[in-house]
Amino acid sequence: MKLCLSLLLFIRFTNICALETDQYMVWDRALDDSKEIIHRYLNNNMQDALIDINNTWNPKKKSCFDVQKAIVEKSTDGIIITNIESWALDEDTVIHRYPNPARYSRTEQYALSQYANSKPRLIDNYFFGVNYNYNNIYFGTDKLVHFVGTGWRLYKLFKKSLKKNRSIEQAELVGIKYGIKKEFRYYGLKTSSIFSFADIEANYQGLQFMKEFCYAKTPILKLVNKRWVATRKINIEQYVTPGWDESFNENYILSKRLKKINPSRKRYCSLIQSPRVRERMNYYKSIWKSNRSLEYIKARQALGKIPLPSKLSNFCK
Repeated sequence: MKLCLSLLLFIRFTNICALETDQYMVWDRALDDSKEIIHRYLNNNMQDALIDINNTWNPKKKSCFDVQKAIVEKSTDGIIITNIESWALDEDTVIHRYPNPARYSRTEQYALSQYANSKPRLIDNYFFGVNYNYNNIYFGTDKLVHFVGTGWRLYKLFKKSLKKNRSIEQAELVGIKYGIKKEFRYYGLKTSSIFSFADIEANYQGLQFMKEFCYAKTPILKLVNKRWVATRKINIEQYVTPGWDESFNENYILSKRLKKINPSRKRYCSLIQSPRVRERMNYYKSIWKSNRSLEYIKARQALGKIPLPSKLSNFCK
């Protein structure tokens, strides 16, 4: 009985904690663009869900919300880690990533990162996230989980808030606050001693993406001749922002962990002024636009309610 309970707790704990990643690791690397590969994965999941719905359910009795839920679960279901994380870490997945699980063991991946000198979380003993280049924006596996999984939770809160006669702005703020609350707790500080602003950005962009399926003026999903169909392919380009890159939109790290990882972070100091990094950061600055989530975070930081990031540049001075 104790073994079963421990297993259930392990599964529950690991499934709520997205995998650790480190975008500083790819400061000196240029990865191939994975945009079309990620789009293909998401669109294949959508088509598989629609086939299941139209062949095994009575499509007419299912709402657009039900169909969207089935599509989301194709990516977010999983026992230990989510399906989208399993896909990202599968050695057979053809995508340019670093560190490549086919080449580096989990222990080696962790040792290459800024977290090398700190004690890994329970899940880090088994999995470590990888980094991608999506349309010249670098981010880790965990951001796709936040984008799809937490974005879906924010969308459900958004829908409930609208039913309570809240405005769109007020309904979005409910979701933004939820994501921030989770970063203070088990998605962030409580489990990893890290408060990720990039996670919050991916959450917010995920909320905007989720509106496309049923809420938009021209939704992706439509009931045609008693069958649910996709009116267009998924394309997430407008939602993937420089704010997903934790080496640009940097984390706040609790001092107890920061002291442990600073010796490993030191290796990146020499890269801050490198041509590749300066070009990447300047490009990010030129395209990143403010949004309701960013404005709320800045307002709360001004009041001392949300911490400021632990900038690498401050450490390297």
